[in-house]
Amino acid sequence: MTARWMDRVTDGVPVVLSVVIGAIVIGPALADPSLLHVSLPVWSALFVVYLVSLTITTVFADRVPWPIVGVAFGVMCVAALAVVVTAPGAGWIMITLVFSALVSGYIVPVWGSAVVVAVNSAVILGVAWSRGSVTDGVLTAVIYAVLQANAVLFVRVFLRERSLRAEIEAQNVALRATRRLLEQSSRSSERLRISRDLHDVLGHRLTALSLELEAALHTAPDASRAHTERARDAARELLSDVRSTVGELRASDDDLEAALASIVAGVGAIRVDLRVETGPVHDPAVIELLVRAVQEVVTNTLRHASATALRVTVRRGADGGVELEAADDGEGTREVRPGNGLTGMRERVEALGGALRVDGRDGFRVVATIPVAS
Repeated sequence: MTARWMDRVTDGVPVVLSVVIGAIVIGPALADPSLLHVSLPVWSALFVVYLVSLTITTVFADRVPWPIVGVAFGVMCVAALAVVVTAPGAGWIMITLVFSALVSGYIVPVWGSAVVVAVNSAVILGVAWSRGSVTDGVLTAVIYAVLQANAVLFVRVFLRERSLRAEIEAQNVALRATRRLLEQSSRSSERLRISRDLHDVLGHRLTALSLELEAALHTAPDASRAHTERARDAARELLSDVRSTVGELRASDDDLEAALASIVAGVGAIRVDLRVETGPVHDPAVIELLVRAVQEVVTNTLRHASATALRVTVRRGADGGVELEAADDGEGTREVRPGNGLTGMRERVEALGGALRVDGRDGFRVVATIPVAS
């Protein structure tokens, strides 16, 4: 079960409990209408308004535009107060105000939650006072004020913990990318050193041997000419093999898919679907760019997108180059304001003659095209 699905289950708890509480109130009210200050249909309509707005601000908060969520939150707070004031004889109904405070921890700043708790506590004090003594009213108000404060504190701690978890995962992604690039650089340096040694030492010696055998072929007696020709041909073939080996060592043999998979491995806050369809990529600069680009995309999604899934595809473009496309299912934004990460990615892509496109509508989407020398 993913972390986001767990959030969905948790978001639905206030809705389910509210339904139970509403049933507890409606049952006795059918037998004794005096428990309510309004008719049962009117109170039920108020409760349905509260229930619908609560559902929007919890279960569907990340599926509808922010203005709707804000309006729904305001309606929920007012409706919760209304159902409490109009049903003073139903003690359990005051828990709806605790749910209002709980939701405020997600929707508004700390001072906003403080206002919600203060207003709710004042209403609870008045309702409880009207039903009993001042002492009972104050005690009830204090108890529910503590419950509301704890609810807000729980939400704030939960959001902080989730933010820190996302930041830790983003840092781990950056560390894995850096480690992979260091390993690649180390292997490339070692291959380059070996290729130079082969070329400078063995290649030169074989060239000299081939020339000596060529000269010996012109002066050798007939009896040894066949042996000299075979030795010359063997030296030439060996020289060709050395040159081929040097060329292969100079070309990068890094597995691009493995490099990118190592970056997204271990990311638990979001689901990452990685597809590499390019075939071999031998340019170290292109590999480094793709590694850094995927790192930036994953960390941005973890930190800012409020997404559940990220799809990353690396494929061959129509012109034979490499194309990187990354898209998440987060909130997106109408106006994209590139930060240091996206700006750095654009600079790296353009330095290799490529182009970068960013689209914030319907989630966040990044497309980078990089030409690759044949």
